[in-house]
Amino acid sequence: MHGPTSRLGVTVAVGLTLLTFASTAAGEQYKDKSAAAAAGDPAATAKSVELPEAFAYEGKRIDAQEAQAKGLWCVQDADGVTCRNPSGKTSSTSKARASQTYNCSSLQVLSLFQYAQTTACLYTGNGWRLDLQGRQNWYNMGSYSNEASAYYMGNHSGHMSEFNDGNGYWVPYATGVNDYMLSLNGTGWSDRIDSRYRN
Repeated sequence: MHGPTSRLGVTVAVGLTLLTFASTAAGEQYKDKSAAAAAGDPAATAKSVELPEAFAYEGKRIDAQEAQAKGLWCVQDADGVTCRNPSGKTSSTSKARASQTYNCSSLQVLSLFQYAQTTACLYTGNGWRLDLQGRQNWYNMGSYSNEASAYYMGNHSGHMSEFNDGNGYWVPYATGVNDYMLSLNGTGWSDRIDSRYRN
């Protein structure tokens, strides 16, 4: 994986690694479910949703492992998971990748990225991207578990946890509206996220 890259925000030293994250609208930070429950946060008692076994891609059904291997950009919503090639090409065998810009202020998903990103609001197309539209449930990540290295929160605050169902410790970094970390490398949280929650 690539080393951490920064653009905006507050720089924090972690060992020899420098990280940068932006905090534009602070969300409540809890270390785990018990702390969230004590504060009355609904995430503490939210139900869990498993990642579907089959995804939709180019009119076909593929499994999560194939989507990961192809480095697809996939979105999970109430109807399932739909994927596309980040290059915009329709060929399922294409290995081409192209950067995709998006409007951070209107992004309506929580995005997780396989690899560290170089610039906020720019998806390099390197590795997979898994977006979440669903809210107020813990969404487990299936085969994507323990493989994410960057995140962008989008238009809702939320939480991310080291285990399924929101169990274990929660990501301790900024997870408010439009918060992001371009790289979790060196923090102890790269390749550690198993479930996600959007308020």
